Amino acid sequence: MTCKVSEYMAHNPECVTCRYTYNCKGGCRAGGTLGGGDYLAPDMKACLYFKNGWFERFKAMGEKYAAQLS
Repeated sequence: MTCKVSEYMAHNPECVTCRYTYNCKGGCRAGGTLGGGDYLAPDMKACLYFKNGWFERFKAMGEKYAAQLS
């Protein structure tokens, strides 16, 4: 089974307006299925990861590490 991002976005309009859509793309389809039995449902763990600032934290750590290597 395949799922295009456009299909997912049509099913989840709240994700279309999310500031993390480019990076998240709705998260993992398995996570969406486990959360509500619908493979097109949002992966709530991905939502928590992005919306609670973990993406920015890991990005900053990576940038800091890369700067130390150069």
